[in-house]
Amino acid sequence: MLIPLVFPPEEIKSRLQQKRNAQKKWFDKTSRPLPPLTKGQVVRLQTDKGHDRTGVISSPALEPQSYIVRADGSTYRRNRQHLLPVKEPIPPPYYPDCTSLFQSASSDPHMLLPAQQSMPMTVPLSVPSSPAS
Repeated sequence: MLIPLVFPPEEIKSRLQQKRNAQKKWFDKTSRPLPPLTKGQVVRLQTDKGHDRTGVISSPALEPQSYIVRADGSTYRRNRQHLLPVKEPIPPPYYPDCTSLFQSASSDPHMLLPAQQSMPMTVPLSVPSSPAS
């Protein structure tokens, strides 16, 4: 008949902690802290296809090492390890100071804003009614 061998819980915890410390020692050998990013800095966001999306840092997020990034007209929260700082111009869909864009439009009534340029100029006058059944 087999007799189960029971180890004291304290011994198990100490062995597990020793293994974790050894793993941490080897991991920390090549790791380094990433430098912080600043507001307005141009970055590339990591996706499944690589760092193929360009964005701009809006602000640091509440979570540690995370940032709010504007890219392609949307806002994202990304961890620092998924952001690659680059020296590229600010991507076109990003307007850091929209108020100046609206102020210049108010001085010239014929100037169309980018959003207005893509809007259709014709509007249907009536909505077709559904056939009564």
